[in-house]
Amino acid sequence: MYCTNDFRITKIDGNKYKGIVEVEVSISDIAKEYILKADKIDISTRSRLARLGSHLHILENKYPWIEGNVLKAIIGYINYSTPIIYHVGDEVGRFYVYNDDEKITGKELEKIVVENKIPGEINKDDIIEIELTDNYYIPKKSIEIEAREVIKNPDKYIFKCKNKDWSTLCNDVTILETKKIKIPSDVFGLIIETTYFGSTFHLNSRVIDPGWEGNLIVEVRTYEDPVFFEKPKLLVELYKRIKI
Repeated sequence: MYCTNDFRITKIDGNKYKGIVEVEVSISDIAKEYILKADKIDISTRSRLARLGSHLHILENKYPWIEGNVLKAIIGYINYSTPIIYHVGDEVGRFYVYNDDEKITGKELEKIVVENKIPGEINKDDIIEIELTDNYYIPKKSIEIEAREVIKNPDKYIFKCKNKDWSTLCNDVTILETKKIKIPSDVFGLIIETTYFGSTFHLNSRVIDPGWEGNLIVEVRTYEDPVFFEKPKLLVELYKRIKI
């Protein structure tokens, strides 16, 4: 897996709730060659924005393209919780690119989980189910916020909740937290989803950087009371890091 630097907005067509933006980021010749041959490319919203409900996604039939040494895309955005104002130049996410055969599986995956004491179990699809703590946070209510202000200090706009029964939250963004984890320096983590049942989904801040150590922040959008049969977990795949 290869991950670009943060891409910046070059054009905006939308409002503080939803819209379309054009984004771009410079890439090297080696990165360009890898991207053109890769199996998959997608985008990951900056976690600092996802905590307030920002969800970036590649539009249907609008596949990213390369001009010279610049990777570009037209993407959609939805602000589910807090109205966020974007400006040209804001760095709001990044591209991640990989081949299917770079996924770490079997004994190699088991070794990483054991050696790094990752608090979770491996399921039949070679996905790690990482344990979540009882901590959860929600965004503070606001009329609107500049994206660049959120990026500077996201913790200013969220607060920790005292009630640990976060299974009852609905119709808002909920920020969950894993137990402490460690990712090797030659591996990327890719968040797939949480094991919530019901109308919930992860807000597309998916990439876990090589060498990450600490509690992962997990942003989910909940439409109704989530239903589950055991404590929810975070589903993560690991991919070999391609150094470019």
